[in-house]
Amino acid sequence: EYGGNKPQVRSSLHMRLSEKTSGLEASEEAFHADFWLPISSLESRKLICLPLAGNPYIKGVDQVSKGIQARKTKLGRWRFEVVEKEAWEIPQPSEDAKRLGIDVGLNVLAADSNGTLYGEHVKPKFDKLYQRVKRLRANRQRQNLKENSPRLDCLESHLSELVKTETGRIVNKLIKKHPDTIFVVEDLDLRGCRGQKRFAYRALQTNLSRKAPVEFVNPAYTSQECPSCGYISRRNRSGIKFVCKSCGRKAHADWVGSSGILRRSGDKNIGCDDHPRGLNRLLKERYRARRQRQAGYSSSGVG
Repeated sequence: EYGGNKPQVRSSLHMRLSEKTSGLEASEEAFHADFWLPISSLESRKLICLPLAGNPYIKGVDQVSKGIQARKTKLGRWRFEVVEKEAWEIPQPSEDAKRLGIDVGLNVLAADSNGTLYGEHVKPKFDKLYQRVKRLRANRQRQNLKENSPRLDCLESHLSELVKTETGRIVNKLIKKHPDTIFVVEDLDLRGCRGQKRFAYRALQTNLSRKAPVEFVNPAYTSQECPSCGYISRRNRSGIKFVCKSCGRKAHADWVGSSGILRRSGDKNIGCDDHPRGLNRLLKERYRARRQRQAGYSSSGVG
């Protein structure tokens, strides 16, 4: 009556098993299990041994750190997670290390400032699965059903796993292709972001931060600024096509975004905390000053 409901282990609420109450042991006698999970019980000197089907990437019990995390998946299955002792060492970049801008595009998972596009084949699969999730969720909301159905949980799991797998492959390609490089990404606020960009950006940022040195820059107007004249306008970009309304520069919109991110890394006058309004004024002043220099006028307006 006064204590409330008991906590239930679920996908969003995990249970931590310390090394004193549980452990992971190799299964030598069992034929249908890879590991044993002995868990202490309330009875003195009595253990409950659970057979576990292990992940094929686990090298052995000796390579696993102490402590196990238990959670219940959305499909109702129990999952016990351990942390591998071997950690990925992030190389320390030198002072003159190269920088590469990475942007999450509209029709691709990632585009770098060199003009290479990654994950072009993922967009149709993602859109098809994302629309199914949206229709199913909208149908349940019309019926005033608040809890997710097993079908909806399964589709959302497929959606997230698709993006995580493909972004992991892209990150491995980037690190292998560009060693000793600092990857520049957007310090993006995802509250108003939906669809593929929200899924891909979070997964790409997490993978890059774990494996390579990453630098964050202000994302405002990086996809609207012309790489030739510096003119910024929302009308410059239409889908994957970029056509500057001032100088007529034509380019791929995703490449324009990644090149703009790379230029921000070397701009000391623009920080991640700068407000977009102030940044808009600064970029417009730079554009007007550039036009005046090209026209042969001085800063005072006298020829």
